[in-house]
Amino acid sequence: MANTIYWIIVSIIIIGFLLDQGLSYLSDKGWNIPIPEFIKSIYSEEKYKEAKEYHQESDRLSLIKSILSLIILLVVLTFGVFGIIDDWARTISDNGILQMLIFFGVIFFFSDLASIPFQWYATFTTVSYT
Repeated sequence: MANTIYWIIVSIIIIGFLLDQGLSYLSDKGWNIPIPEFIKSIYSEEKYKEAKEYHQESDRLSLIKSILSLIILLVVLTFGVFGIIDDWARTISDNGILQMLIFFGVIFFFSDLASIPFQWYATFTTVSYT
């Protein structure tokens, strides 16, 4: 039974990832449409090209981050890291609320730690508008 639940959870995660990437792909196809004539007086070709480059760069970063997050989540689920963190939180306190705060605090801490390189890259290496 536990194995079935595990595969259901993994399937939901992978299907969600694939749907997200499919929607992102469909959204990106809109950048191939030329600027309509009535907008060209407001939005220049050059600015449109810069916005397109920025969007493509941020999409590449988002794809890498999503793939890495998916891999980490699957590894954490497979090796029972959530259970290890839960057991550790239970050894620290007998209070259920404090256990919950410790559990989620540890998970949020490592999630934020893993996202720092992507935040730095997004901040310092995107297309500059000078």
